[in-house]
Amino acid sequence: MRKTINSLDIESSGFQGYPIQVGVIKESGEKYEALIKPHEEWLTDLEWNYNAQQTHGLELEHVIKAGEEILKVAKDLNEMLRNEDVFVDSAYDVMWLDLLFEFAEIQRTFHIFVLEKIMPKDFMDHWDFIFYRVMKEGNFKRHNALCDAIMNQRTFERIAAHF
Repeated sequence: MRKTINSLDIESSGFQGYPIQVGVIKESGEKYEALIKPHEEWLTDLEWNYNAQQTHGLELEHVIKAGEEILKVAKDLNEMLRNEDVFVDSAYDVMWLDLLFEFAEIQRTFHIFVLEKIMPKDFMDHWDFIFYRVMKEGNFKRHNALCDAIMNQRTFERIAAHF
């Protein structure tokens, strides 16, 4: 079994929304994070959920003003992760990543896997306990894409060490 992973996390405007922040940590420790400027269609057709805003602390106006263009973020991710396996902790992350690449109008050059769909049940049974322990020890801010990606990677490493 692998001992570490490339980990990606996305924060969104809501479950029925769009990606607004992405964070990645590679096995090598290289990191990437970006706010994502929403596409005009997303702003009119998809959800901005104020409960989600309270959770991640990112305001729509800030994301619009400080966010990177969709194409730039997609190209950055492709360059960093080309031909790599990348792991996420939620199928929502895959959905939002697919939306990002669809609107960027380029193909993704890396492979995405949802951890709970590919890892054994006894591996995932330890996930929540270890994740919250990692969060407390590292004093991470929950629902920040890069922090969540790092916590997912460290959680994976701790559990994998026992398999």
